[in-house]
Amino acid sequence: MNTLMQRSLTALLFGIVMIGGIWIGSITFGLLFLAVAFMCLWEFFHLVSPTFSWREGAGISLGLLPFAWELAFQLSIVPWQPNLLAWLLLFSLLTALILILHPDKVFQQTAHSTLATAYLGLPFYFLLKIAFLNGAYHPELVFGILLLTWANDTGAYFVGSRFGKRKLFPSVSPKKTWEGTIGGVLFAILAGWGIYGLGWFDSLQDGLVLGAIVGITGTVGDLVESSLKRSFQVKDSGSILPGHGGVLDRFDSFVFLLPWVAGYLLL
Repeated sequence: MNTLMQRSLTALLFGIVMIGGIWIGSITFGLLFLAVAFMCLWEFFHLVSPTFSWREGAGISLGLLPFAWELAFQLSIVPWQPNLLAWLLLFSLLTALILILHPDKVFQQTAHSTLATAYLGLPFYFLLKIAFLNGAYHPELVFGILLLTWANDTGAYFVGSRFGKRKLFPSVSPKKTWEGTIGGVLFAILAGWGIYGLGWFDSLQDGLVLGAIVGITGTVGDLVESSLKRSFQVKDSGSILPGHGGVLDRFDSFVFLLPWVAGYLLL
């Protein structure tokens, strides 16, 4: 199978799984993104740690905890919903205990776990805040944010490949240009306008502002993962998606933009 066909087939199957998981219902949505969050954390620790030990397993579990608990609350499995401050206090306490009880090489391990929780764990927690805005499940809102992300990626690729001349951050991502970045943001804003027309966003302002937020922060998220991979001298975060790399490669922009989108919608 040639590379283009492999990439196209993977993209088709990936799209079907994402659309089905989001639109079928809140349970399939939760299970889908629980799996996505797990794979992102797994790939992250595979990058930063040469060998897998209980510490990496604990880091993955800690990263998944806010999402898993919030999902259980939204599905009425547990009665109590910790807020963000409670999670931050818990992580602070656990970090202190690990530093005290396991001092051998613990600073590096603790740094990895803390980074994983902040970089990947909490963003998926914010995804649930978006999906269950005002206490009801909103598949159209989640899918709308995904469409904005894809519009940004698509616009950046086509504008950058056609008009791109000025490098954005060549030391991190040699192919990214200012022209492509601006094109991606504009595509995302236009997509926000269109998604508002579908009735998925409450106002035109929401569509335009969310498009801008996704375009800007999504680009930063892509640069962050590129920097991470460059520091460990790897091309992809994983190989589970033939022709596309790892799960983190596909969600690097999405996970970074989630807290910013949630901040706008909630505040």
